[in-house]
Amino acid sequence: SDVCSSDLEENIGKHNGKKFYGAGYHVQWLFTREIVPFAELSAQKSKYDARHPVFNVTRDDKQWTGKLGVEWLALPSLLVRAEYRYTNVDSNLQVFKYNRNEIEVGFRYSF
Repeated sequence: SDVCSSDLEENIGKHNGKKFYGAGYHVQWLFTREIVPFAELSAQKSKYDARHPVFNVTRDDKQWTGKLGVEWLALPSLLVRAEYRYTNVDSNLQVFKYNRNEIEVGFRYSF
């Protein structure tokens, strides 16, 4: 009983550890001094360290993300950034597969 308990304590959370690699490319254009459109594409492959305790399978994911956006210098001290982002995650565990569409708008005021 103590051996099993000790083994469990040693392995708690190991299924969350992973080795991964990826690459990305970002490009932007100086359309005008105030307007800078950009695009980005990235990909990542992840191999998890241990079997998932619920599904009894070692998780393996592939992900790619594409972004399109623009930065606009509305005022000398106000930057507005708008971005559309699409993410696709393909996993050997169905519960971790998804496609996501996001729109984000941000403001940065410098003083």
